[in-house]
Amino acid sequence: MTAAQSHASTSGQRAVIPRQRDKLLLTAEEVAHALGIGRTKVYELMASGRLGSVTIGRLRRVPVTHLDDFVNNLGSEES
Repeated sequence: MTAAQSHASTSGQRAVIPRQRDKLLLTAEEVAHALGIGRTKVYELMASGRLGSVTIGRLRRVPVTHLDDFVNNLGSEES
């Protein structure tokens, strides 16, 4: 974690998600890697609606903005 990311997480600012070469849409595998969880869990989060995703043909992708929103709302889901 960089100093800027650490400061952002402690000062209440939005977390900074590492970008995959400035992609706008990420695969489940890329999301799993970024979050440090398994691909199956990513699909569970998408199916439940907690992690927004889009379908393009037969492909399922997660917009980076939805990933940012998901991470930033993690603390508020515990209440």
